[in-house]
Amino acid sequence: MQLEYCSAVLVDKNNFQRKLLRSLLRTSGFHRIFETDSFEGGLTESKRSSSDFLFIDYDTARQSDLLRVASNIPRQHLARHTRLIMLMDNPTQPRVKTAIDIGSHWVLSRPFSPQTLDRRIRAVLDPGSLIKITPGSERRSGKDSEDATPASGLLNEMDDLLRSSQYFSVKPAEPAKITRKPTSSVSKTAPKHAEPEEDIFLL
Repeated sequence: MQLEYCSAVLVDKNNFQRKLLRSLLRTSGFHRIFETDSFEGGLTESKRSSSDFLFIDYDTARQSDLLRVASNIPRQHLARHTRLIMLMDNPTQPRVKTAIDIGSHWVLSRPFSPQTLDRRIRAVLDPGSLIKITPGSERRSGKDSEDATPASGLLNEMDDLLRSSQYFSVKPAEPAKITRKPTSSVSKTAPKHAEPEEDIFLL
């Protein structure tokens, strides 16, 4: 799906944040965007219009009694193809886990750049678009380096939670097999055990 044909519903009690997100989505090519400050109103409009995306501010949703009793928002209140993206300040592990437990397809932490927003949207549409790298390799260059934050550990933990969600399945690629050439001499000193490398998804 091309972003130029996508539609979205935005839910946020903060008018400035809604307008800012609307502007960024317009720049990405979204052609139909509906705004509301009501969690229930956003769910109703998203289902009525069968929007491609529903962006919800976590703190706005948390004020609703509906959120406290909802066990699966997409299944209970949205069209089958609608992707739910939760916008979140202070994305601590409990808050992220709550967002995933209620059915969020992705959690987007604020503040975010236009490039970050675009990557997150494309990752939800096509999980295979994520770039897989290993520690020690070059992660970012140019403006993308601005997206790196000191909370990289929490962001990686957030990614693990998201990938464990039933809505976001990415099959890890088979690790490449490396054939080492035999050397003429073998060290008698036992090598130190290296820490296992973990795959990281660039977002």
